[in-house]
Amino acid sequence: MTLRAVLIGLIGATAICALTYLNDVVMQQPTLVGNHMPTSVYGGLIVFLVAVQPVLVLLHRKLALRGAELAVVLLLTLVACSIPASGLMRSLTTVMVAPYVFSDTEPGWREQGIVELTPRRMRAEVSSDPGAGALRRDIVVDGFLKGLPREDLTRRIAPGDIPWRAWARPLGFWAPLVLAVWMSVIGLSLVVHRQWSEHEHLPYPLARFTDALLPDESGSGGIWRDRLFWMGAVPVLVIHLNNYACTWFPDALIRIPTSFSLEFIFERYPLLWRPHYDGGVNAIQVLMDLRVFFAVVGFAYLLPRDVSLSLGLGAYLFMWVAAVLFSYGLWRGDAPFEPKVQNMTTAGAYLGVFAALVFTGRHYYSGVFRRALGLPARQPVDTSAVWGARAFLAGLALCVGALVSIGLEWPLAVLFAGGLAVIFVVMSRMLAETGMFFMMAWWSPGVLLLGFVGAEALGPRSILILHLLGAIFVVGYAAVPSREAVMPFVVNALKVLDLRGVRIGPAAVAGAAALALGFCVALCVTMYFQYDRGVLAAESYHVNTPHFAYAKVVRTQMGLEARGKLETSADGGWQRLARISPDPTAVAYFAAGLVLVLLFSFCRLRFPWWPLHPVLFLVWITHPGRVFASSFLVGWLLKTLVTKYGGIPIYRRLIPLMFGAIAGELLGGLVPVVISAVYYRITGELPVRFVILPP
Repeated sequence: MTLRAVLIGLIGATAICALTYLNDVVMQQPTLVGNHMPTSVYGGLIVFLVAVQPVLVLLHRKLALRGAELAVVLLLTLVACSIPASGLMRSLTTVMVAPYVFSDTEPGWREQGIVELTPRRMRAEVSSDPGAGALRRDIVVDGFLKGLPREDLTRRIAPGDIPWRAWARPLGFWAPLVLAVWMSVIGLSLVVHRQWSEHEHLPYPLARFTDALLPDESGSGGIWRDRLFWMGAVPVLVIHLNNYACTWFPDALIRIPTSFSLEFIFERYPLLWRPHYDGGVNAIQVLMDLRVFFAVVGFAYLLPRDVSLSLGLGAYLFMWVAAVLFSYGLWRGDAPFEPKVQNMTTAGAYLGVFAALVFTGRHYYSGVFRRALGLPARQPVDTSAVWGARAFLAGLALCVGALVSIGLEWPLAVLFAGGLAVIFVVMSRMLAETGMFFMMAWWSPGVLLLGFVGAEALGPRSILILHLLGAIFVVGYAAVPSREAVMPFVVNALKVLDLRGVRIGPAAVAGAAALALGFCVALCVTMYFQYDRGVLAAESYHVNTPHFAYAKVVRTQMGLEARGKLETSADGGWQRLARISPDPTAVAYFAAGLVLVLLFSFCRLRFPWWPLHPVLFLVWITHPGRVFASSFLVGWLLKTLVTKYGGIPIYRRLIPLMFGAIAGELLGGLVPVVISAVYYRITGELPVRFVILPP
């Protein structure tokens, strides 16, 4: 790990955190990150290796970056991708002003005392006193929503105009909490790395693709001289560039279709789509269009066939399950913070997968944590894993301590932190085992607790704290779950580092530094644009995330008050146990997800012919599961035909072709970003929006 690699990686982390809000919100372009294979990073890597690296090799070989150095650069840049968008920053600032906004805009919410219900350290400091200066409500809240007032609307605000004093107290809580969570997940990444990489031999499709791109120690080499790679990359790139040009000149060019509509099937069988119709947005519309994502087809080709088949069939199977539930009156659209079918079934599936992972690696993990606590272990364990376990335990303790400091009782704090660990570990496992780079958890620990113990046992204040924490770390924005969790980035990057012979311990420390730097940059840039332009003008939909949380709490509080249980619900400690009232339906849905995962895991181990993988139940309800379903089926069918009629040698020979298709899609996503940025810089007008990977 060289100094220049670390410096370039920190520059990349800074650039991602500084430019994402400008691209996503101000320019209103497809997300700069958006998933765990961001086109901005991987497309930029390809451009560097094609256009810059050869020039450096010609000038002097020592100028060229080695594969190990580029792996470090990728780690530092990728971990920062979890910060500026839905992974953290879009919800963080909005949550801190939300109670003031809703107390004014929602009828009756002021009487419910939502401002007072929110812990002081979780919300911005606001005063209604006209002489309060930077704490005035019209500056802190109205300036955030509509932009700071100024005589000349064409003038941009100065960074000093932001009312930082109002944000000092909540940031004093949120920043240490976020850093503690990151410490924990980086430590967990080090703990699971050796088990998944060497003991269980997971395929790591994205890491395998990345390693194929990187040069050798001389600064040259890689897959670039393979003709099949270019045969896959060039046609895919041409298709996307042609379709992008069609968005600018629709009358002069012909768009090349990449999807096929099945709408005629759903017109014939309306029961299939009615359960998925929610609030005017027909989610099943995604399944009507058999859209091909070339990158997903490429990764599916690399996977075991039971995995790709399960990822492809999952959404279609759930379509039938939802139709059956709907016909019996058991289905309705889920809100993000309601313990209903989607949230609870997915939570059960996640807990089932996590339990299977712990059971499979129980001897290794036991040895790691025993060594971390200074106890003897029977088997040798990696030193980096031991320090990772210590970092995880320390981060977990800091996280629990921070939550207790705002009034959340320690058992609830421990359960919430443990739920976050489950979510991040399972998401990381999906990326390592399936290459599913776009995924959503679709549940939060607060929802699970609400379903199992009931509103009266938790109380409105604890429910609100848990839901606001979920809005920051899991739900993301606009009630859409976070697509950019930090742990999957770290787990995938550690595998690339391992393949390149880089010590992962020091690299993980550098990754933590990149996260801290990226957090500072993203916070300053995000708040600058929000106070300069106003959230309502640029991103009003981001207010929806805390709105769902507060709406749930207000309904809960009113219901408890109507039943005369509001005062007793505020009692904490052991008195909560007497008020536990699980939701039977929610528990049943949770049990269904858990049992299905454990059953499929057992069948997969017991019967060699078993055709499906339990990952099916992690994605079948989610939006990524729907949009990628047809592409995984195409990849499964392609691999099946190649192995049947060409055998293993032909299958292996065509892997560079699949890598080329992935690279072509990444370049096809990067070129519009660059053109849009140049167009906006020159004209000041919004460029046309062109989406390749799911928004």
